[in-house]
Amino acid sequence: ASAEPSPAESYDLAFTQFRQGDYAQALASFNEFAASNPKHDLADNALYWAGECLYSQKRFADAVVAFKKVIAKYPNGSKVPDAYLKIGYAYLALDDQINARIFLKEVIKNYPFSPASTKAEEKLKVFIFELIDEKVAIVLSICKLISLAVAAGIKVISAKRNVSL
Repeated sequence: ASAEPSPAESYDLAFTQFRQGDYAQALASFNEFAASNPKHDLADNALYWAGECLYSQKRFADAVVAFKKVIAKYPNGSKVPDAYLKIGYAYLALDDQINARIFLKEVIKNYPFSPASTKAEEKLKVFIFELIDEKVAIVLSICKLISLAVAAGIKVISAKRNVSL
């Protein structure tokens, strides 16, 4: 009888299947690896790549579920920023721009120096005018509040010092 493959060998086999475009088999292999080795260093990666298999098959709603599982089971895992990113991409593919923006912004907010953040920023350029509108509205609101405060004779406090206007 042949020996069972090591966890690393099982993972490598799944990754090879993915690279060769055998997404259905890779999906089964990654899910089997994650189920059999939940404490292994590559368990979060296996779940992430299972999501990539679904995404590559254009099963975007299933991919969202798979990527969310990465975040839920391994919140401190190395694949979390990429999982958020791919959830955003999958929502875009599903034409759900609201959820896409939420998840893409989540990457930028929580993982600002990650490669996933850079990719999320690129995707969000699609929404640039909406983002500019939001920022302008915030600045205008702040200016209005300051002018109301000044008109009422209230001292406006800056982050650095008291400013009497």
